[in-house]
Amino acid sequence: MSEFGRKRDEDSLEEISPFVGIEKGIVLQEARCFNDPQLDVRKCQQVITKLLYLNIQGELFTKNEITEIFFSVTKLFQSKSSNLRRMVYLIIKEICPSSDEVIIVTSSLMKDMNSKVDLYRANAIRVLCCIADAATLGQIERYLKQAIVDRSDAVSSAALVSATHLTHADVDIVRRWSSEIQEAINSTSPEVQFHALGLLYEIRKSDRLSINKLVAQLARTQLRSPLAQCLLIRYGAEVMRDSTEEAAVPLHAFLQSCLRHKSEIVVFESIRAITSQQDLAAHDLVSVVNVLKLLLSSPKPSARFASMRIMNKLAFKFPDLIANCNADIESLISDGNKSIATLAVTTLLKTGGEAIIDRLLSRIHSFMSDIQDDFKMMIVDSVRMTCIRCTHKYRVSLSFLSTYLREEGGFEYKQSIVRAIVQLFSAIPEAKELALSYLSEFIEDCEYTNLSCEVLYLLGEEAPSTNDPGKYLRYIFNRVILENPSTRAAAISAMANIGVHCEVLQDRILVLLRRCLFDADDEVRDRASSSIALFEKTSVRANESLTTGAISAFEQVLLAYCSSETEEPVNLQNVDTDQYEYVERSTCEMATSDEKTSTPSLPTCSNIASVPDFVNYGDIFKSSVRAELTEDETEYKISCIKHIFDKFIVFEFLCSNTIKEQTLTNVSVKMEPLSHDEFGEALIIPLSMMPFMTYGSTYSIFKRSKGQSLEERFACTLKFTSKEADPLTGLLEEEGYEDEYSIEDIQLHIIDYMRTIRVPDVNTAWNESASFVELGKSNIPVPSESLQSAVAHISSLLGLTPCVGKTVPRNSSSHLLYFTAELPDEERVHIKISLSFELQTGVSVSVACRALQEPVCMQVLDAL
Repeated sequence: MSEFGRKRDEDSLEEISPFVGIEKGIVLQEARCFNDPQLDVRKCQQVITKLLYLNIQGELFTKNEITEIFFSVTKLFQSKSSNLRRMVYLIIKEICPSSDEVIIVTSSLMKDMNSKVDLYRANAIRVLCCIADAATLGQIERYLKQAIVDRSDAVSSAALVSATHLTHADVDIVRRWSSEIQEAINSTSPEVQFHALGLLYEIRKSDRLSINKLVAQLARTQLRSPLAQCLLIRYGAEVMRDSTEEAAVPLHAFLQSCLRHKSEIVVFESIRAITSQQDLAAHDLVSVVNVLKLLLSSPKPSARFASMRIMNKLAFKFPDLIANCNADIESLISDGNKSIATLAVTTLLKTGGEAIIDRLLSRIHSFMSDIQDDFKMMIVDSVRMTCIRCTHKYRVSLSFLSTYLREEGGFEYKQSIVRAIVQLFSAIPEAKELALSYLSEFIEDCEYTNLSCEVLYLLGEEAPSTNDPGKYLRYIFNRVILENPSTRAAAISAMANIGVHCEVLQDRILVLLRRCLFDADDEVRDRASSSIALFEKTSVRANESLTTGAISAFEQVLLAYCSSETEEPVNLQNVDTDQYEYVERSTCEMATSDEKTSTPSLPTCSNIASVPDFVNYGDIFKSSVRAELTEDETEYKISCIKHIFDKFIVFEFLCSNTIKEQTLTNVSVKMEPLSHDEFGEALIIPLSMMPFMTYGSTYSIFKRSKGQSLEERFACTLKFTSKEADPLTGLLEEEGYEDEYSIEDIQLHIIDYMRTIRVPDVNTAWNESASFVELGKSNIPVPSESLQSAVAHISSLLGLTPCVGKTVPRNSSSHLLYFTAELPDEERVHIKISLSFELQTGVSVSVACRALQEPVCMQVLDAL
């Protein structure tokens, strides 16, 4: 016996597996035992098992092989062995014979359906429903209807489950059995009741009124089956989402009554249904929290875990409500199940005050090493949220996070800690230097290259704004000495960025960078060389002179140089950046194009970043999407992007010319406000040249001030000087003639000033804006075929990204969107949109908008 046990320990799984080395050909030979006059039941069971194994493993059988197996298996119906009969049922379902062969086995299966043995009857029903076609189904329909109301629970359940599968193929046949299914719901068997309710829902789910009646009828009764009761709760919650408040009152009372059910699965299902409702208030959850509080002391770990997980989710929205249970939750920190202990800690961090943070973090240390990374990441996220809420505890929180940053852990776990630290000092500016110090120490022994590069980039961006940027150079240069090429390259970029913003440190950084010029890696050497050149004044001037056209010209010259055989170096100073691209395109156009010309595609992004005149304007608050001002077939293609600055509005016009023999110079757009005189044009930056099949930008700038009207309409006229181009040389005539071209008006809307901001909790943000002016509109039709397309359409109209509700749940008929935006003067706008979908009317929305000023609300509603 000991030798056998040692043999099993030493052998691998493959050596002791009964299926090792089986081959299809050998098994098909063994299947001939099905035809023996004297059946060996045990051997037949083993052969069927091997056939099933080969089929599950993806072994392909030819049609002749399947036919041979099927005919051989049908002969096994003569055996009286119940175990072999069950295997026969199983293999017939798996090989699924063709319609021509089904008739052979149908008689045997129908004989079993009328057998006195319930095991045969139940299995025969399953197999027949699996292999039957429309003709066969009509023959056995009477037997299936009788089986649904059979006295045997096994037979009745088998018929109900089989009928559920049949609804996917032919639901009309199953609908004819409604009276029998309704009778099965009143069965004393919990299993039969559960399957009957599921089947009844499947045949009625396309009729919303019928589902409402079904739920209302059964909600007044007490189902014996806990599983059926769970199904009823789910259907009730679905009906509530599509019902009015008055219609939902009885269903809400039903869910509340289920909280007192003797079965825990029913209690948890009702809690899940209640907490998943939209627009919940704290008073709606008092009874739920009381039940969860009792379940925290349950002897079952599963019940404690489930209740703790629900409380953890509720703590984010209703921390004060869950805080009443903190004493019970704190006792679970020492629970033997670490999952429960983790949820208890994270919940207490969300609900507790500053007084208990130190105590909680010290207790976390006792089991942090015993839990998996997924739970550790939950704790890290909770610590981050707690620290942002209790800002005075940032030192304790950062110390806790840095401790586990230095310990063992996976990449995602370490990355979550790094990003938590970054979010902390972004929200708490006084924590920046301490956080950067911890991150600098972390990269000293970080084993993940991507994470090291991320931290180095962060140091390069944030270190210049600290009191002593020079102290981070040691940590950064150590990575150049000790790390791999990717990390070394990131360290050089970080040092260069510090040097650009801190002129005092440039000499020290130049010394360090010159040591990197002889690195073994090309990328490291290139970054060091370009960083050194960046500090030289001549290179800075050359960099400032680079424009989009110059870069394109340099690219074409270098490509031509690479394809040539010359050994002389390229002199980029001799490249004509103004005319090169135009001459090249004109030459190419004469060689390859026919008389029919195509419209050049305009860029999808703005060129404003390359214009030095806007450096003193500050950061762009909001840029609109590109709007076309001309038709596609016109000779000039003009579009506009609106850029909102703190004190200026910049209209960027992207222009292109489709007339082959003409080049436009001194291109600009004259704009005249039509409603308000307070919009005064401050500056026009013309486009110097617009050759054929090229594009460029001209800018019109207006001053803006606080209190100024946010909406205006401008009449626009394109002004230019037209010059003829020589078709052979591409050179322009010296003299041209001035001309103008009318384009569409430009409308300045309030949505051009609004940009999305993120809020931690949309319900809190909405409640805090209760003192704002609120305006609303109801039943606004939206030209969309689904709720998801309506969400995209509304987001596009507002030019905003939803804080809540970006994705619509599947099969949902209602949805809630929430937008939070800000204007340039830091005024916030809150927009809540309720969407509903009906087959007859389509999508309609109701909008509520809150802002400090009533005109802002009116303009937002007008935009929709």
